[in-house]
Amino acid sequence: MFALERQAGIAALVASQRRASVPEIAVRFGVSEATVRRDLEFLERSGKVRRAYGGAVTREGLSREIPIDIRAREHADAKAVIGRLAAGLVGPGDTIMLDASTTTLAMVEHLRGFDNLRVITFGLRTAQTLGDVVGQGVYLCGGELHPSTLSVTGYQAEEFVRNYYADKLFISARAISATEGIMDFSDADAHLKQAMLARAATKVLLLDSSKFGARAFSTIGGVGEIDYLITDQQPDGPLQSALEASWVEIILPRDRAQLCRADEPVQSGVASDTLETAREGDAWPRQ
Repeated sequence: MFALERQAGIAALVASQRRASVPEIAVRFGVSEATVRRDLEFLERSGKVRRAYGGAVTREGLSREIPIDIRAREHADAKAVIGRLAAGLVGPGDTIMLDASTTTLAMVEHLRGFDNLRVITFGLRTAQTLGDVVGQGVYLCGGELHPSTLSVTGYQAEEFVRNYYADKLFISARAISATEGIMDFSDADAHLKQAMLARAATKVLLLDSSKFGARAFSTIGGVGEIDYLITDQQPDGPLQSALEASWVEIILPRDRAQLCRADEPVQSGVASDTLETAREGDAWPRQ
């Protein structure tokens, strides 16, 4: 296969599934990972794909609103583990804020049995699931409805958030990089998450590694805005340096086998007193 044929095939693969990793492409086309990286550099210069951490994604509009059912299927295993680790940071009686992301939605399933929680969210599906899982104590923001993402935003939602103060905030985002910080697909989402960041004692970002080094339309804040990053893979390079410089604690699955144990129950209140150590056997914090 000639290089141009291979590059066209790589572009078609990324377009068909919206993203592809370097190892996946290497196996599919029978070439080295170094060759794949050179191909991706060429395709990015040609405007065919956008390189992201560990692979490439489609060059969709930075402000494109992706429907919630599509997002829920993307990196589902990683989101399930991230959500479970995040739930281990919640304690009895906590007031927490959650965004409308599918990553925090994965966390909600592990809050069953937690006592006296108060949860504030702008996600309709998140609120509905919370109603099934924790019952009372769920507060849903008002505002403008976005049917494809099942979320509400706008100044009404921002004012609603400013009426409360949370022990812990759990949000996700579309992208994170050392230079651009934490980013999302719309001003409305970014502004609401900024309001939430200002009304929480401890801020936790839940983000799978496909978002590393990516960019999106609107900035939520710099990496120093968060206290903890829960993810599935250790960041490296400039992003790792930026997180370390900002004293952001990184919580990771202990090993890849953890991806197979995402449905185990979470013990209420584990690691919630100091947030210095994640639940033993689930994750380890960066020192």
